[in-house]
Amino acid sequence: MTRTFVMGDAQAPAATLMAVLDRHGALRGDRLADDVVLISIGDHFDYDLHDPVTAGREGLTFLRWLASHDPAQAVLLLGNHDAARVMELVAISDERFAQARAFARALDGDPARDLRFAAAFPDLPTPGLVGRDYASFSVAQRDLVRALLLAGRFHLARTGALPDGRPVVLSHAGVTRRELALLGAADAPVAIAAALEALLAGAIAAVRDDWARGVATPLSLAPVHAA
Repeated sequence: MTRTFVMGDAQAPAATLMAVLDRHGALRGDRLADDVVLISIGDHFDYDLHDPVTAGREGLTFLRWLASHDPAQAVLLLGNHDAARVMELVAISDERFAQARAFARALDGDPARDLRFAAAFPDLPTPGLVGRDYASFSVAQRDLVRALLLAGRFHLARTGALPDGRPVVLSHAGVTRRELALLGAADAPVAIAAALEALLAGAIAAVRDDWARGVATPLSLAPVHAA
């Protein structure tokens, strides 16, 4: 028998996440138990904008731990916080991001916040993205996400079955009729997952050579996801 656990948005200290898994009997020592499959639904970064450096390290620790397991045992789905590392933040350095984060936080309450931020950091989308949403970004995170994408460890969707046998789609984001139309996919879990996986495979293929040469080309999941 295989026990399958599905974990949504692992945005917490690594010790907390391990304690949750342990409480459910999913661990043997510091590893997943042999009979356990863990599906992480994505978003492994950004949970504490007041201490983003620590939060960033914790996210790295847990994602590396997940990725150290066999792909069949630890299944990683791509969330927007993961994807942002190789999309909106594909070319920024740690130093410039730290400057932008501090600048964005200092503008809280300023009615001209967006305009002032855009003038100072035209290469970044919004002060909210930098100061709040993706505040724990680091280049090490980007490197890890990129490596896992190239290795085929991240997925956009997987399928599963409910206890009554009904098939379901496992993905980080909702799939609506809009996405079905954009994908040209039938309204069935297997077809939806296959179409999303094909989209991701094509997106990675489009940037693989650039990434290998060190060119900071952003991953694109258009038109399904708009960075």
